[in-house]
Amino acid sequence: MENNANRRLAKNTLVLYLRMIIVILVNLYASRVILRSLGEIDYGIYNVVGGIVAMFIFLNTAMVASSQRFIAFEQGHSDLGRQKAVYSTSVLIHLLIAGVVLVVAETLGLWFLNHKMNIPADRMTAANWVYQATIACFILKVVIVPETSSVVAHERMGLYALASIVFALLQLGVALSIEHFGGDRLVFYALLLIAVELVNFLIYKFYCIRSFDECRFSVPKDKVLFKDMLSFAGWSFVGNFGIAMRGPGVNIVINQFCGPAVNAARGLAYQVSSVVSNFVNNFQMSLTPQITKDYASGDDERMMKLVLTGSRISCFLLAFIVVPLYIRAGDVLSIWLEEVPRMTEEFLKLVLLVGLVGSMVGPITTALQATGNIKAFQITIAIIMLLELPLAYGLMALGAEAYQVVYVSLFIEVAALVARILLLNAQIKLDLPAFFFGIIGKCLLVCALMFSLPLFLDRYIGHGFWGLVLLTAVSLAWSCIVVLTVGLSPKERHIVFDYIKKKI
Repeated sequence: MENNANRRLAKNTLVLYLRMIIVILVNLYASRVILRSLGEIDYGIYNVVGGIVAMFIFLNTAMVASSQRFIAFEQGHSDLGRQKAVYSTSVLIHLLIAGVVLVVAETLGLWFLNHKMNIPADRMTAANWVYQATIACFILKVVIVPETSSVVAHERMGLYALASIVFALLQLGVALSIEHFGGDRLVFYALLLIAVELVNFLIYKFYCIRSFDECRFSVPKDKVLFKDMLSFAGWSFVGNFGIAMRGPGVNIVINQFCGPAVNAARGLAYQVSSVVSNFVNNFQMSLTPQITKDYASGDDERMMKLVLTGSRISCFLLAFIVVPLYIRAGDVLSIWLEEVPRMTEEFLKLVLLVGLVGSMVGPITTALQATGNIKAFQITIAIIMLLELPLAYGLMALGAEAYQVVYVSLFIEVAALVARILLLNAQIKLDLPAFFFGIIGKCLLVCALMFSLPLFLDRYIGHGFWGLVLLTAVSLAWSCIVVLTVGLSPKERHIVFDYIKKKI
């Protein structure tokens, strides 16, 4: 059973990585075209206006966690009747969430956009069009969550990969279309994104109806299940509220002090970071259903192995990309973009470090959610995350450069990682010293070694495209040596070498 699960994990990870390579290449080129077509100001407006709606993402993210946890948990028990009940309950709750988002976004959010945002007066009409389009896209994302959760819980990563590639290619098509549009390109771009989101919605809806017996809606009758899922989601709302507020909230703080041009720089940096983080997200997405199923079936030992190994490997995987990208951020941006907004390089370097820390938390969070007892976890994370807003505002008020606000994000991310480990220990007794060293200590050591040689050679390797290629090749080779010799345990090294021998 464990061997089958491990093979399935490896297969799904490979599928997701192939998907990621395609999506990254398409998204990077599409971003270049969009920035060129919209211009720095309109790109910044899209980023900050979309951030207002993104503030409501905590509602959806909380319910995603609830749906995935309950669907995977019932699969661990192999109870089709309960799976059907979970699906229908999830559909009903997501419809309620969509309604709440619509009401709040069209009242409070709309008022904030028109009275508090720092947007040029001649672009306010376009900003309102973007806002309405963003709301429509968001609602489509909300109501399809039960289907996407079912795909992940069933570990059908092939469909997930295909849908992601189609979505990315359609976005590229949108980017190329606006370049040749003679009217208001920002409005046209926002409206086309609704069509793209609708296609994504239909792919998941039809696939799940045809493939999964439980994906047939009927009016939920299990009030206890409704209460349990809503309670789980309710506490998830608390933690995800803090997580959701930090990004768009800091974006608004920067907008108040600096205007939309700096929002564009920050937006580009976080877009690169988001693309890079897919190297970890794909791996962790394969882990998520297995961690939950192991807990449901009572296999705590395998679950904790997955958590410890998953957190560590996630950081190593991300560091492979972060090291050369951090060292040659300027070269990457100048090759990628025709005109690089001011402070983009500074933002990008710091955001990449935040991502390295954040890469470790996914498996720990999944284990905490698998237990179902998440009240203390979500309250603690919400408090830590919300601290970023006053700290960021204070730093800006003291005259700091906008990119220096990311130092606050780095501090918050480290504090949240430590808090998650301590909270997991309260649920499932851990060997804390070994756990801290196995994740934080080992990752710090390996990342420091991965940076060492490329940083030293940076001064001797020329800049430009071929210099970037050479430094990246050296960095990847050196990183492989470091991970194999220092990052992996003897057993893990044996598995890797045995796999290579079989392939040769």
